Amino acid sequence: MAEPTLTLTLTNIRDEVAHYLYGNTAYDDLAADEKTIVDRRIRDGLARFYGAREWGFLKVWTTLTTAASTASYDLPDGAGYIEGPLFFPSESGYPEIRTVDAETVHRHWQESMTGGVPMIAALQPKTSAGTAGQKNEIIFWPVPDAEYVLTYKYRILPDALADAAQYALGGSAHSQTIRAACLAEAEMRDNDTIGMYTADYTRLLEQSIAYDARAYAPRSLGRMGNGRLGRRIRTLRPSLTLEVEE
Repeated sequence: MAEPTLTLTLTNIRDEVAHYLYGNTAYDDLAADEKTIVDRRIRDGLARFYGAREWGFLKVWTTLTTAASTASYDLPDGAGYIEGPLFFPSESGYPEIRTVDAETVHRHWQESMTGGVPMIAALQPKTSAGTAGQKNEIIFWPVPDAEYVLTYKYRILPDALADAAQYALGGSAHSQTIRAACLAEAEMRDNDTIGMYTADYTRLLEQSIAYDARAYAPRSLGRMGNGRLGRRIRTLRPSLTLEVEE
């Protein structure tokens, strides 16, 4: 599918920020140090926008396939955290896997490492020597005793834009907000002022938040029950919530 024509690319935003900082000058005509400053303002503007809300467009679905006798699994590159439970295929007949804190899973490991159908899962950080970004992994109890295909939703940690990756996450619906965020960063950091671009960003951010809420926010119809997942999980009382997405 073709990209909507109102979607801004990195090239578009670079020229906008370059024009603001250095007069009527295109990004490609700047000196190397000036290009570095423009790219920093774009990076920081994107970080400001992505951090303004738990955006629905940053939460995507994927699958994980377990292996027998393997308790922990790396999350995909760029995954921040898991949101909600993990689901077995509908034909399996197994209930969803509840997400809990990592200490709960480790306590159950101390009691038993016997394999079985997973009932709970947790996210925990992996150790890192600082040579690469720290990653997370998901751990299960009981330890899976077979191959299970699980579906879950996770939150993306966005990358910076680059020549080979020109499009910001969020698409055309948020292009103008992202543009304003980058210009607001330049306005604040290089002109030491909070002016019209910051005001423009604030206004557009409200519109982006409203759009995101309409597009992705679920409508909860309340709890549909409560019960225990099993005698071995003494502190967990799962509940079911029916959600209808518009």
